Amino acid sequence: MLGYDIVRQELSVIWPPSQHEYYSCTVLVKAEHGKLGFAGVRNGTLYLWSMKDGADGNVEWVQRRVIQHKTMVRTRGLSMPPEVVGFADGHRLIFVRTGNTVFSMELKSGHVRKVYTCRSRNYDVIVVPYMSFSDRAMGRLPSP
Repeated sequence: MLGYDIVRQELSVIWPPSQHEYYSCTVLVKAEHGKLGFAGVRNGTLYLWSMKDGADGNVEWVQRRVIQHKTMVRTRGLSMPPEVVGFADGHRLIFVRTGNTVFSMELKSGHVRKVYTCRSRNYDVIVVPYMSFSDRAMGRLPSP
């Protein structure tokens, strides 16, 4: 991952948690207090990490939460282990795919909802949630 400090105009490398190579699927998330977060699945369990300022001034990854497979999708007998496929910051939702079905899970409440089912099992899914758009936030674009 690359980080860019706007004030210093410096580019830096942000390494994922050391355990990242064991996860089957990962996404970057916004953790508590606006910090950078990381979510990954290993052996059907969702692991949530966030960055923490270390005593020496460096940042480090801290594992914040572990969500077990059955809790994550609240169903039994899944044919495929879950994979993280997206994150929606405004609602603190993680999107998880298992087999041909995508679920959303609210991180605060743990509420799970089926979002989408595809007829084919052989497809890749990346969820990029559309939250809202306002041209006022960007300023009005000039007319051609």
